[in-house]
Amino acid sequence: MAVLNDLWNEPGRAPLTEAKPLQSAGSLAEKERENPPSPSIQTGNSREKRPFTNIVVAFNGSQESKRALELAASLARITGASLHTITALNPFPAYTAYAIAIDPAAPELLERGVHEAYKRLQEEARQIAMAVGATVMTHLVEGGDVESIIRFISGVGADLLVIGRHRHRLRLSSLWSTAYDLAQHAACSVLSVP
Repeated sequence: MAVLNDLWNEPGRAPLTEAKPLQSAGSLAEKERENPPSPSIQTGNSREKRPFTNIVVAFNGSQESKRALELAASLARITGASLHTITALNPFPAYTAYAIAIDPAAPELLERGVHEAYKRLQEEARQIAMAVGATVMTHLVEGGDVESIIRFISGVGADLLVIGRHRHRLRLSSLWSTAYDLAQHAACSVLSVP
């Protein structure tokens, strides 16, 4: 060791030290038996810390959101977390005013049709979660996509938001995507599923 130190020692370099022998696999196994690692996933009624307790999925019926829900339902089943889907009710577009001008009953018909469509979405979400072995609570919120989802995840105390990521051909267009905005503003972990 002295010869190596002489060769190694130059101004500014730390001296070499003796290497410590590696522990054998047997001694590692003995230490693990003495101090077993604590599991991070709750099973049954134990009070162990779980990685996720409240998972929220942004669900709009697209293929991407369906894949996100399948993955989130699997995570919820494995971790014992509660699972929520959120669907944002978007306001009617401006051109529906023409329908209202022609038929005064149009707003009621439009409203009924929209709520029926959202009920079908909620049922589809339940079926997807059930197929994976999880239960889901479905929620509808009014407002723009990003703001309403951010308010919802804060309100339920979500610790994971799972979103389906739409594929963008242009890198620049992905900068203005809903997934990007949610990842920037969410106060919890965000999992984006392609």
